[in-house]
Amino acid sequence: MKGPSKRSVEMYEGFNGFEPREIIVSNLTIPSLVYYGGPAVNVMYRSDKRDPSNGRLPKKPVDYIHEHEKGVGVYLASPLSGGRAHNTPMFIKNAKELVLLGESLGLVYVNDEGDQIEGVVKKPYPKLYTLPSGKALFVVQGESKVLAIIWGGRLGVEPRGIVY
Repeated sequence: MKGPSKRSVEMYEGFNGFEPREIIVSNLTIPSLVYYGGPAVNVMYRSDKRDPSNGRLPKKPVDYIHEHEKGVGVYLASPLSGGRAHNTPMFIKNAKELVLLGESLGLVYVNDEGDQIEGVVKKPYPKLYTLPSGKALFVVQGESKVLAIIWGGRLGVEPRGIVY
């Protein structure tokens, strides 16, 4: 099997501050159809990335909460009652690699009724990945089960973390 692309390695090293431990290469089936949960409020994750402000590795992984801006949506792999089906955009569907950001600790979105819904996770925690471009986030259980995909707006991943 061919190794990860240069772009994936650069994303991993830029975000985490060290050489890749895990990049999914071609063993993940991204669903063609997803179900819109609603606008994203936040994503919570745990990472052992270097602190971007001082370059130091933490003694233990750090929990982060990233608040999303307008235009970012949560799309679930399983149908919800009332969840609208959407075709997965080709830039996501055709991804050959995903880059590990950390463990997913959950997410929050607003449903059609205006209620905040918390996507709760349990141990073993799913992992949080991004595309090499940083334009989407993936919550993945085990090696291959996509639970949710988050994209839209100005969402991105940079060395300092998840942005917008």
